[in-house]
Amino acid sequence: MEEAEANRNRGYELDAASDDSQNVLKKEPIPGQNNTEQDGPGLFQLVGLGLNLVADIVGLTLVGIGLDFVLKSYPVFTSIGVFTGIAVASISTWMLMRKFLK
Repeated sequence: MEEAEANRNRGYELDAASDDSQNVLKKEPIPGQNNTEQDGPGLFQLVGLGLNLVADIVGLTLVGIGLDFVLKSYPVFTSIGVFTGIAVASISTWMLMRKFLK
């Protein structure tokens, strides 16, 4: 009996259809606690993903602009920087999100 009370305090209830010998427990939500199961990325993970995308694309574009300025070859390295930034951002996005894509 004490075990049932301890489980009830942890948010578990004995299944009414089961007998005590099976001890089948089901999770009951506890009022006042965040009981949502998260299937996808959270807010901070999405914000971090967006910042990662921006940093990859803008960073490599600025590197390309800098090389074009030094080598006087505008827009060759700027274009390479933009497309490389998009490729790196795509790969890093896939790597960060693959655990949620299963």
